[in-house]
Amino acid sequence: MKHKVNRAKAFSVITILCAVIIIGAIGLCLYTAIGHPEDAVYYAIVIAIMAFTILYVYLISPKSIELNDTSLIMHKVVGKIIIPLEDIKEIRPYDQSGLRLFGSGGLFGSIGLFTNNDIGRHYEYVGDFSEAFLVVLNSGKKYVFSCENSDKVIEQVRSNIRN
Repeated sequence: MKHKVNRAKAFSVITILCAVIIIGAIGLCLYTAIGHPEDAVYYAIVIAIMAFTILYVYLISPKSIELNDTSLIMHKVVGKIIIPLEDIKEIRPYDQSGLRLFGSGGLFGSIGLFTNNDIGRHYEYVGDFSEAFLVVLNSGKKYVFSCENSDKVIEQVRSNIRN
């Protein structure tokens, strides 16, 4: 069963503001490049970096969580993370973010590599921390995901890993 990843209002506002700022910056670069064709290569590089950044973060943003008999699957816009249920050591609600080491702390959600004093280094794919949960693998790797009905997902995973 698939569960949609909802976006908190704060993440939606940050995403819209960032998009407006980046689009404005791209427009400014284009306008300036027209007046200074000798610098057009530099402006093209800046535009490419901004466009790539927003596209990359969008493509790795979480879309849904799927739970089947053998795996917990986090679907991104492009790609997915598949975690066999037998590899899960612990799953529980979790509502904290951490210090961002690499990724996005607002654009399309909280996505990337983070750290904090509570759980250490972990990967976040969160749209709304009120629906977030922590998944700890037997290997020690940690993920924080979110989705609608996360309490049901947690309970279903717990019942599957107990059996």
